[in-house]
Amino acid sequence: MSKKVIITDMPVEYDGKQYFHTVSAIFEDNKCVMLNINNNNSITGNIYLGRVLNIVNNINSAFVSIDKDNTCYYSLTDNRRHYFFNPKNNTNVNQGDSILVQVKKDAVKTKPASLSSNIVISGYYVVLSTDVEGVLVSKKIHDSEHIIQLRHNLLDLLKEKFYNNPDIPDTHNISPGFIIRTNACNLSSVEDGVIEAEQLLNSFITILRKALYSKAPLLLKEEKPAYLDLINGIPQEELDEVITDSENIYTIINNSNHELLRSKKLRLYNDNMLALYKQYDISKEINNALSRKVWLKCGGYIIIEPTEAMTVIDVNSGKYVTRKKGTDASEDTYFTVNIQAAVEIARQLRIRNVSGIIMVDFINMNNQKHVEELINILKAELKKDPVTASVIDITKLGLVEVTRKRTGFPLKDSIIPQ
Repeated sequence: MSKKVIITDMPVEYDGKQYFHTVSAIFEDNKCVMLNINNNNSITGNIYLGRVLNIVNNINSAFVSIDKDNTCYYSLTDNRRHYFFNPKNNTNVNQGDSILVQVKKDAVKTKPASLSSNIVISGYYVVLSTDVEGVLVSKKIHDSEHIIQLRHNLLDLLKEKFYNNPDIPDTHNISPGFIIRTNACNLSSVEDGVIEAEQLLNSFITILRKALYSKAPLLLKEEKPAYLDLINGIPQEELDEVITDSENIYTIINNSNHELLRSKKLRLYNDNMLALYKQYDISKEINNALSRKVWLKCGGYIIIEPTEAMTVIDVNSGKYVTRKKGTDASEDTYFTVNIQAAVEIARQLRIRNVSGIIMVDFINMNNQKHVEELINILKAELKKDPVTASVIDITKLGLVEVTRKRTGFPLKDSIIPQ
């Protein structure tokens, strides 16, 4: 399946107002399957030296200040390792402690941003993580000679540059490791992977040194633009082209993504007569993704209603009329509409970045084989989502329960500056 990424600065209209955003769109076989509006106010991925303001024992959590305007949630249940940068005589998190943290989720409405003690710095070929010992290899990679060699070289790099380096500051038991990404399968030279890993390790060492000699709260490292992570998350063999009409974006990608340059998959779009977002009709894709009603090819439609607790999706037969006659006509109508709806629902969840609990009310069918086929198709479409999404169950009322992991803001919330 061929994939093309479009990254452009463009106007976005919502609720009668116009905003200007950097928009990324992924097209699979010329159909848009994901939209991302770069939220300039997002702090996800930023690394801070935080200051513990208070401990809430009944929820086993702490609240940590990362700057004068942001107090974040830090779970003591989920975060078992704590990296302190102040004198300590115990291993417990106490009020006033300075700790190393990374933002994992932005604040949403009344919920504060959430923090993790696992520090992750992503590259194109490898990922540095404090939650990894040594060097791990992505489960999607089959062992090959150059992957085995890369793993060996990265282990040597960690020993030389970190574990056995007397110039490393007191790291308070922080021991980073590496994860080799699937993109490493396309390395033309093992050395390129080692060079990137060394850059990530040097960045991490700089963070530690800055934290050691600074006062909390303090921003230690700002996350790179979201579109870079988006590109890095697509396996090289599946990516046809990355197109942007912004010289600034082109330069940023140019300086950070070596494989795109070698494969010549990065292109700067220059056409004063037709803007890039108009060429790919991205405004229409955004408007469709903001609409509560989505039409299906057969004439049926789905209604998507986000609520505070969950997202509810209703499937309707609409204008669709089957050519079949007799008792099977209704069943055929419902089956056709439901199948198209399942495929479109999976796509809409990605495009809108819907997360949490999703309840889908498909049209009731009497044929159990049709029901089973519908669920299998929905599961198969959800597997295409890079964000974890899964079918949980069918309730006694026939509602299909789906969950999708929360990553960033829903599309509509990304449009309006927070």
